Amino acid sequence: MLARIRLAVFHYLHHLVSEIKISPDLFSLSAFKVARREAASFDKVVDGLMRLELKENTADIDVIAAIKTRQAVRMMSFQLKMLLNFLRM
Repeated sequence: MLARIRLAVFHYLHHLVSEIKISPDLFSLSAFKVARREAASFDKVVDGLMRLELKENTADIDVIAAIKTRQAVRMMSFQLKMLLNFLRM
């Protein structure tokens, strides 16, 4: 259960990071390049954490190993949401 929650949190964080729109109007050219590079690096870190979580908890997480990480995380998030809705009833 904790692995599913961590995956859902990583997926949400990945979604937030990928939605960041860095405007060149707000920064100087060099600061804009640094901000974009750092945002991309952070996105890679979050993606790596998701992959590591999937790899370490393969026994607890019932997803097919051959599917892409993001698709697997979406499936896990959906399953977690359904489980939480069931527990609320």
